[in-house]
Amino acid sequence: MTRTDADLLAIARQDPAAFREFYDRYAAWVHSWFSRQTGSDTAALDLTAETFAQAWLGLRRFRPRRDDDGARWLHGIAQNIARQYYRKQRVERKGRERLGITAETTFVDEGQVIPFFMLPALGGGSTLRGFSSWRFRDRHSLLLSAEWRVLVNRFLDTAVFYDAGKVTSHTSDLDLTDLKTDYGFGFRFHGPIATPLRIEFAKSNEGLQLVFSAKAPF
Repeated sequence: MTRTDADLLAIARQDPAAFREFYDRYAAWVHSWFSRQTGSDTAALDLTAETFAQAWLGLRRFRPRRDDDGARWLHGIAQNIARQYYRKQRVERKGRERLGITAETTFVDEGQVIPFFMLPALGGGSTLRGFSSWRFRDRHSLLLSAEWRVLVNRFLDTAVFYDAGKVTSHTSDLDLTDLKTDYGFGFRFHGPIATPLRIEFAKSNEGLQLVFSAKAPF
């Protein structure tokens, strides 16, 4: 018998497999909604992951009145995250860095397990651009990106870039060995206060990736 949203979320705190079932039920729908809202598949993937992460963290606040209230609750979380995304997009970032270094780590108490969708991930248009989205996941991640940008005019610039990064199970392995790398070039079309379109071609040992995005990489 198919379990309702309310049933799944009621036991998800003790049974992560129940939340995985809830995720599988709505992930495609949430991603499709964000794609329509942002016009960017890369942003939609990131926002979908953030939506389910917020849902996981807020399980104790879920109070169902109907069996299908899980979808309504999830949609409310997605709408809040979309509003945050729009506010961030409206803020003009002056003096963008040409070198980006990002490290993410996770820590849990003994006996606890981090859901897979909350693990740091690399791959896609905002991280390792030469790999598919979320290609690499583990407890910790390190990303280094460098760009040489040439301003064509106030509405357009071009860039040559190089990315390197890795994911690891232990923080002691967050070093510069065995990095996954890619390189490429692209174009950024700018508006008065945001970057509405970024097009890039990225090459890695797994092939060529074409990136469309509505935000700068870093």
